[in-house]
Amino acid sequence: MESELEIPEDTLKCLRHLDKHYIPTRHPDVYDEGAPCDYYTREDADRCLECARKVMEWVMEIAERIRRSGGQIP
Repeated sequence: MESELEIPEDTLKCLRHLDKHYIPTRHPDVYDEGAPCDYYTREDADRCLECARKVMEWVMEIAERIRRSGGQIP
């Protein structure tokens, strides 16, 4: 029996926000000029860290539920 995980809306928003930063922050040639660090601010970094923490909290919560249920996705 398969089970679907429900992702809370705020966690989903964070996942979408982080996804936008995946390629541009890793590939220096993605911008016409300058390096990725020229396009990001402290506020961008803070928001990404906040989202990463939120996602990790959700993942850890799901992992704990799976552990307690004997390996079944709740």
